[in-house]
Amino acid sequence: MLAALAKIMPAGIMINIFLGNNTLKSAYKVSQTDFESLAKAMAPLPAIQRKIIRDIATMQALSHSGKESQFWREVADGCSI
Repeated sequence: MLAALAKIMPAGIMINIFLGNNTLKSAYKVSQTDFESLAKAMAPLPAIQRKIIRDIATMQALSHSGKESQFWREVADGCSI
């Protein structure tokens, strides 16, 4: 879902700017678009994805034992397995 959001947000902006607009309207919309806010809105997406993976791995570690639990704890801690 987050991957889709990361693609839809900028695509929506570009569609809004360019679709069905002449050059003058497009130029105006580009000048009025707050790309800095868009970048700030999209910046946390990788952190959100990491937190979701960490939360799922932690829950899996709690519901398993032995080596399986150790595996999930290491995934939650961010090791590259």
